[in-house]
Amino acid sequence: MYKIPAFLLIVTLFFSCESGDMNSSSEFPDLAGKWVLSDIEPANPVMESADLSDMDFKEYYEFTEEGKFKKYRTDGLSAEGTVGIKETAEGTYYVLTFNGNPDRELISTCQGENETLKIEGNELVNDGRMCDRARYSYTMVESED
Repeated sequence: MYKIPAFLLIVTLFFSCESGDMNSSSEFPDLAGKWVLSDIEPANPVMESADLSDMDFKEYYEFTEEGKFKKYRTDGLSAEGTVGIKETAEGTYYVLTFNGNPDRELISTCQGENETLKIEGNELVNDGRMCDRARYSYTMVESED
């Protein structure tokens, strides 16, 4: 007598969980891909923007559509973590939470352990000028053949 309702409950749960998993696979399509540091604008307007050709390394983010990221530099520093979304009146922000205990030199944040990024036009921006840090801009890397 209870076998049919129990069976229907199990089937319903199975399909509801499965469809939720399929929808979450493309939560970050605008962010997915590889981004390279393309500009550093200082917090102090009197200072000149950094010449990236003078740097000893290149810096990248790689994002998946599933909300994972890796931030790394060609000098060997790297860290990984997860991406969250924060909606505000100013727009959509991506909050990066780093796994473990990453090198502080790699993290650019006003406070705490998370970075906050925003897509502005065709750039991914980490703007820390309000707390006397630089504004870092990244551009999407086209396919590297």
